Amino acid sequence: MPHRLICIYKFSLIIAFFLPTQCYSQTNNAIKEDSAKGSTLFWKGISLVYDSPDSAISCFSKAQPLLKKTKQDFLYAASWNGLSLCYNLLEDIQATFPIAQKALEEVKKSVGDEHFLYIDAQINYAKSLRDKGQSHDAISLYQTIIKKAKHLYPEDLVTLATLYNNIGGIYTELGDYEECIRYFSQAVENQDEHLKESKAYEDTISFINFNINLANTYWRKKELSQALSKYKQIISFIPNRNSYTIATVKIDCYYDMAQIFLDQNINDSALISAIKADKIQRKDNPYRPQIYYDIIGEVHKRDKDYSSAYEAFAQAFALRKENLRYLPNHPSIARSYMDIGRLFFAKKDYDKALNYLNQSIQWLTDTTYLIDQTTGHLPPLDKIVNHDDAILPLYYKAKSHERLFTQERDKNELFIGLSAVELAIQIIQKMRNFFTDEESMIRLTDHSNQIFELAIELCIKLSENTNDDSFIEKALKFAEQNKSIALLNSTRTNSIKLDASLPDSVLLKEKEIINEISFYSQKVYTELQKPNANREQIKKWRKKIFLGEEQHRKFLIQLEHSFPRYYQLKYQDAHISFQEIRRNLESDTKVILEFFWGDSAVYAFAINSRGSRVFKLTNINIIKDDVSALMTLLKEPIHNINAAHNFGDISHRVFTNLLSPVFNEFPKTTNLIIIPDGPLCTLPFEVLIKTINNQETQNIARYYRSQLYLIKEVVISYDYSLALRYYKRHVPSPKINGVIGFGPQYSGELSLTGNQSQIERAVNLLNGESYLGSSATKKNFKESTSQYQIIHLAAHGIADKDRPLFAKILFSKEPDSSINPMLYAYEIYNLELTAELAVLSACEADVGNFQRGEGVFSLARAFKYAGCNSIISSKWQVEGNVAGKILESFYKHLKNGETKSRALFKAKRDFIAQASPDQLHPHFWATFTQIGDETPINVKPKTGVILVILLLTSSLFIGGYIFRKTIIPEAKGLRDGIGKQG
Repeated sequence: MPHRLICIYKFSLIIAFFLPTQCYSQTNNAIKEDSAKGSTLFWKGISLVYDSPDSAISCFSKAQPLLKKTKQDFLYAASWNGLSLCYNLLEDIQATFPIAQKALEEVKKSVGDEHFLYIDAQINYAKSLRDKGQSHDAISLYQTIIKKAKHLYPEDLVTLATLYNNIGGIYTELGDYEECIRYFSQAVENQDEHLKESKAYEDTISFINFNINLANTYWRKKELSQALSKYKQIISFIPNRNSYTIATVKIDCYYDMAQIFLDQNINDSALISAIKADKIQRKDNPYRPQIYYDIIGEVHKRDKDYSSAYEAFAQAFALRKENLRYLPNHPSIARSYMDIGRLFFAKKDYDKALNYLNQSIQWLTDTTYLIDQTTGHLPPLDKIVNHDDAILPLYYKAKSHERLFTQERDKNELFIGLSAVELAIQIIQKMRNFFTDEESMIRLTDHSNQIFELAIELCIKLSENTNDDSFIEKALKFAEQNKSIALLNSTRTNSIKLDASLPDSVLLKEKEIINEISFYSQKVYTELQKPNANREQIKKWRKKIFLGEEQHRKFLIQLEHSFPRYYQLKYQDAHISFQEIRRNLESDTKVILEFFWGDSAVYAFAINSRGSRVFKLTNINIIKDDVSALMTLLKEPIHNINAAHNFGDISHRVFTNLLSPVFNEFPKTTNLIIIPDGPLCTLPFEVLIKTINNQETQNIARYYRSQLYLIKEVVISYDYSLALRYYKRHVPSPKINGVIGFGPQYSGELSLTGNQSQIERAVNLLNGESYLGSSATKKNFKESTSQYQIIHLAAHGIADKDRPLFAKILFSKEPDSSINPMLYAYEIYNLELTAELAVLSACEADVGNFQRGEGVFSLARAFKYAGCNSIISSKWQVEGNVAGKILESFYKHLKNGETKSRALFKAKRDFIAQASPDQLHPHFWATFTQIGDETPINVKPKTGVILVILLLTSSLFIGGYIFRKTIIPEAKGLRDGIGKQG
């Protein structure tokens, strides 16, 4: 928005310039001189903002005392805006934020908050929030600015388009591509409307850039056909004129299309697009020709024309060496080494592959450290200069050593391969430490899955070839390191928030250091993608990164010394050893079963009190297809004997392929703790049939009743990861015993039967409070749930697989209120709950979009994220009275002291024993699963009972005077503290 800012400043401030001049016309010459000097310095600063921000800052700083002294309030306020803009342009995030805050304050004081100058101050402040890593605060402010801009300047479509584009850019960083598309589309729409009035070249370029952002988002979202369509559309928009900018845009579009065609394995189309790009760059703009050779080389490699592929990759390498020779450690050169290494890997010439891959890693390493090309020993983490670019060559290096082991059976190859993949994982862990948002962490987890799979595979082979079982534990550690990282991080954060011993200033300081490192790392990465990267700017940014990391290291040392509890909560290794796990397992009948879903196999880690095993299941596609088919039959049951047999056959096949190796090794298993992964996250394992009975060919009910489901023998609990299960949370006990329940009233198509009676029965059994019908509102839920042991929701839940943060629970509408009765997942994420158990009797409570490593993004996960120890949730909708029967039985068993998992196990078995013939299909009893902590809940008797016992006991031992003066007030206080009766 630079052109708009300059125009507005010049137009409005010229007017403002004359106002103070007249005010001082009758004063002495000294004031006149100060007034004129201050104005002159201000205008000089304005003229230098974009050409020399440092000089502009000097002018504004000198002008300010003069403008303030001569009471030129408007110019004084505008000078703060100018400073804010300059520091933003210099990308000095430490200086920008306080300046932007001061600008807001001074501008509001001068002209109020209904003025263009205040909007510009808000825009600068929003950018500083984004740069500090406060992305959601920046989005919120931008949305406020948009509302104000629409009101004050509805015709200014350019500003609106830019603001929408800025919000889209933040959502890109957060990885929320649905919101990106929404805001980039708004930017395109507004700019398109503006172009009907203005045909200015720069407006057309802005329009093209907004469309490119939209196309790139479709690509990131893997909606490749939409991305291709948008790139083709962009090319048609581009004006027919000769310029470096126009040629660059065309070339980029054709190269992006070529990469998408490669992603789709449409090699001929990729080749055609690359040729079109090359034709333009040869004619109008010698721009990044190495990319052309990269694409040609990749196409030839896929066609197994290795000789032509090598020539193309070598040509790309030569161009990069020539153009980037003055930039040490440039990742593009490392990429060329890696491309050639991958080519030899495809040819199965692993020695040559390693030669180039080692050189790729060397190029990304501090020049003071030389890799031994003979042994392939690797540099320590702190010697790697470009972290994210080193991950892929390290992966292929490890893969090459694994293949050499297969050929030569030399165990040393496995050890070297493992060291390479471990270094890649160290880099991933370090990158995670500097992510301040969950979305970026999840995206990295998804992309790094193949690296963790290779680490697991290498550990298994080392265990087999060395007879050293410690490698199995190491393999499990790798599986854990890529599982539910964001959820574990939130659990730690919640624990820290509840630990009042830590000053807010410490948390703020840590966040500022991490944000600054992340900010400048991104700047370096972006600059290095440019064909003419600014060498001096990169050096400055790298110096800031180095200083930031040193500051962070010193901060952690001080933190460990001054706040050891916080340091332990935040930075302790979340991994738990086999020995610790076994100590937590009461007997050899209890087994933990953790799955890792890879690209080529499923790995199942089984641990009991006596030993551990890992099972590699290679029939991954069969398991995936069968689980999908089984879930369809569970959610939409078909009531005929053929469908029953089909269900039984698939269920037994899943058990055979997935669990039979485990039960063969651990035959005494009666209690399973399952940590699923991949498609297994959707599966209730209770429905799997150990031994199938196909003798019944007529009666459907008898067929279902006769099957040996796991539920008949095994208590099953689920969790997101071992680290989460055994993490020692710092959470205060709920203040009020019992349950708080919400049963909204719906009408029409939304009508829900039995949900309110569920709540009534729960409250009657366990004591507590109920909100039924019109009182079951979102407001009451938010205000009342933080202090209870158990939260019970019997309501409509609606999953949103495309936008999981918008999954929602429908409450009763507030009378005479505009409050949205929907409670969204993103709102639940921001709650601070301490409940021991959340019971989500809501349709699709555990349904959502699966994210690799993190599991299903559902309402259940949102409650876990918010702090609930344990969740019971439904995977599909069942008739309300059925859910009520199961949950009532569950609460009875829970009240009798059973663990949460065993209480649910018994409740399901109770239902099966008493179910009518038309409700014996597992659809009816398998929807509820228990996730997280399974320990019993100490549900105390109702308040009235406690008071009676206290009074009777006291009357036997204490006289009337003490009774009247002491016991009654104490009892009253206890009653008030425990809470109201249901």
